[in-house]
Amino acid sequence: MKKSHLILVLILLLGCKSDEATIEKIGYESIGLQCLFKEDTQYIITSEEAYIQMARQIYDHRFGHDCADTTKAPFDFGKFVLIGKYTSLDENDQKSLTVIQNNIQQRLLYKMTVTRVPGPTGGGFGNFYSSGMNWVKVAKPPAGYAILIDFTEN
Repeated sequence: MKKSHLILVLILLLGCKSDEATIEKIGYESIGLQCLFKEDTQYIITSEEAYIQMARQIYDHRFGHDCADTTKAPFDFGKFVLIGKYTSLDENDQKSLTVIQNNIQQRLLYKMTVTRVPGPTGGGFGNFYSSGMNWVKVAKPPAGYAILIDFTEN
């Protein structure tokens, strides 16, 4: 009886062989949209209409800047998705970006980690050298996939 249980467990384990392609890091391209930022926000833009609406909303609050074309998107949203997360980094802070596609859970995850480096002021060195949106262009996932942003600050 024990042999039959062992064989059954082996068959189940072999039948549930994991597919390495179920979770994979995918490539992304950083996009420089310097004047399209809003503090403490994040965006997942999947259509040209949503991009234009977001650009107009943000750009309307910028005076004296002429760096945003609020009438058209910078690329084809039929093929790509635009994801952005606002960060403000001290001079020694470290930032890590990864985009992961999970085919089992049907999710595209934009994962950003910021590691704060303590300094003499207790919260870094007080010299913010970088702040703004971290825009990335990613290949559009298959229909039905959720797109999520996971932000971790250590």
